[in-house]
Amino acid sequence: MKTLFALFGSRAVALALVLLTLVVVAPCQSFAQAPPAPAALRPPTPTQPDEPPVVWNYLAMTLVLGLACGAALIPSKRGHQD
Repeated sequence: MKTLFALFGSRAVALALVLLTLVVVAPCQSFAQAPPAPAALRPPTPTQPDEPPVVWNYLAMTLVLGLACGAALIPSKRGHQD
């Protein structure tokens, strides 16, 4: 059983592979292209933003600062060899 290279030569096989690739890939390009845009695209209408939760923000800030200060006030247990 002879291989394709032995029957047709490597140049002919390479050309056939290139042509086969083009035949397979060319029809797929139409699927990869973006669809046409609709005629009337409008930007969304902006709405009033929600009010930020001021009280919760201040409580969270106070908690974080309290934890940081509390951790800084914990005495270190250093021995006499430090």
